[in-house]
Amino acid sequence: MNGDLYLADALKRFREARAQCDRALAQVPVERWTHRLDPESNSLATLMLHLSGNMLSRWTDFLTTDGEKPDRDRDAEFEDPEAFDPQALRDRWERGWICLFDTLESLTAADLERTVTIRHEPHTVLEAINRQLAHYPYHAGQIVFLAKFLRRDSWQTLSVARGGTAAYNAAKMKDHPRPDVPPPGVPMPLTPRNLVSDWVEAFNRGDAEALAAMYHEDAVNHQVAETPVAGREAIRAMFTREFAAAEMVCLVENLFEDGEWAILEWRDPLGLRGCGFFRVVDGRIAFQRGYWDKLSFLRQYGLPIPPA
Repeated sequence: MNGDLYLADALKRFREARAQCDRALAQVPVERWTHRLDPESNSLATLMLHLSGNMLSRWTDFLTTDGEKPDRDRDAEFEDPEAFDPQALRDRWERGWICLFDTLESLTAADLERTVTIRHEPHTVLEAINRQLAHYPYHAGQIVFLAKFLRRDSWQTLSVARGGTAAYNAAKMKDHPRPDVPPPGVPMPLTPRNLVSDWVEAFNRGDAEALAAMYHEDAVNHQVAETPVAGREAIRAMFTREFAAAEMVCLVENLFEDGEWAILEWRDPLGLRGCGFFRVVDGRIAFQRGYWDKLSFLRQYGLPIPPA
């Protein structure tokens, strides 16, 4: 498993859960946030109190203290406050999510096998994250359900509207075109876009041999922060050196195709961004040019910075 990819995806899923909650809450007048369907049900306010309380407890000093903090009053999270203060609730809600996001963004792939405890029960960091990936969306679904009930006929859907699936699918497929999938046993046509998609997978595996095989014998790889590298063997050696120096991850933001060219916009889990241009001739890369900030890369990966 690629730990950096996992952490980036986990963060994305948590952000999606928060967005669902916020979009649902925005449709309900704040004076209805304490409404319960029955005495044993939760209100929007109690769900917000519980989620934020859990986040502040679990993710504060995540690696060094137990996830159930001694000052947490979990039972009180399920009781509507006597003096309802919407702004105080919003502030606590915001603090909880920020605590989660800041902690996840600080973790590295190496942390995933470390051990943390929740109520003295040991978990790997990976298990602790997965535990909350199951927990928070569960309550996010409750928030959406209750908000939809409270708004009834004026509810604005957060997903594909009833009867709108065909139009939604057509729009998504227009935005992300791909060739028809061939029959079983027939290889996918090696378009520039498909080749670069394979290139990204090989890059994220750290597979210098597979990458080199995608280039023409006399290909040129020019990362503008570096001297151009000419020839397949030199490109293979370049990737071998780079993979030995740092565990790099390419997360695709956009991948376009125009004739012989594929255009890749990427980021990595540490926040570095860049773009690459690949000229593909007869199924192999003939020329590649990449743009990214070398100083930021060296700093983020703890590599030596050359003297000015």
